[in-house]
Amino acid sequence: MLKVFYYYYYLFYSKVLVQPEPHFVTVLVLSAMEGFLISYSIEFLSVNQLCILPLDIEHKLFVHSALLIINFIYFERKGKGVEIVKKKPKFFNNHYQSIAIVLLVTLLIISFLFWAADYKLSVLKKCQ
Repeated sequence: MLKVFYYYYYLFYSKVLVQPEPHFVTVLVLSAMEGFLISYSIEFLSVNQLCILPLDIEHKLFVHSALLIINFIYFERKGKGVEIVKKKPKFFNNHYQSIAIVLLVTLLIISFLFWAADYKLSVLKKCQ
């Protein structure tokens, strides 16, 4: 699944928003999306189940930094990014379905930045 996201992010940054280093930008964006997904998943679970907000900015930065280092080593240093682009992975072997899935998941993750804080605050107020 991560390979499909890498491939379509790479296509976006090499053909639509042309970047001089599309593999590096792809690793940055993929790491950010993974970090947001992990951080917000932990926060949603802890707020809903335990009525606490466990992650402060330092923990979120650690998660994002760790994912960036891991992804950089895996995709850049080991050359997996170039292999993925050559293989052209897709969901269900369908280009348009793959674009739709990647776009929807990416927009969902980005939307967390806009509505998650209000949601967490409203749940925490109900806990008191």
